[in-house]
Amino acid sequence: RESGPFQHLLRLDRVALAMAQAAFMRTGPAASLPLEGIGFVKTRTGLDAPDIEFMMIGARTQDARPWLPFVQSPPQDVMGVRPVLLHPRSQGKVSLGSADPTAPVRIAFNFLSERNDLTDLRDACRLGSDIALRKPLDPFRGDPIAPRAGADSDADLAALISATAI
Repeated sequence: RESGPFQHLLRLDRVALAMAQAAFMRTGPAASLPLEGIGFVKTRTGLDAPDIEFMMIGARTQDARPWLPFVQSPPQDVMGVRPVLLHPRSQGKVSLGSADPTAPVRIAFNFLSERNDLTDLRDACRLGSDIALRKPLDPFRGDPIAPRAGADSDADLAALISATAI
């Protein structure tokens, strides 16, 4: 597999030119983060607005580093599709931490406290996996990390979502 466009750009000579272009002309690939694309989806007919957002990630910033041929190979490409529930039914609560006005407030997020939120995210994970497996993404896709291949039952996806959702 050849490197994707982001890793290609990180070759030391290319990244230096891109950084200079961004610093002096405020244009070019280093002038903005080339890490994501976003798509909005209506998963059911009859919805007035999309209910799921997909963040498509083409690189992991923690792996981004300049490289030189014959000295160091480019970092491995990573491709991800992250679903976001746009209209969760679960509700959190904000309350005062104390009578002291400078004290931090208490925040209880209560993520996934409504069962339908988990069901909708589970279905969105399946749709995201379907998108990630499309032929145009073949050059950028390696082995699945999450959900792992074969770990797509309702229980597997619920465990993944519960462990990784914020």
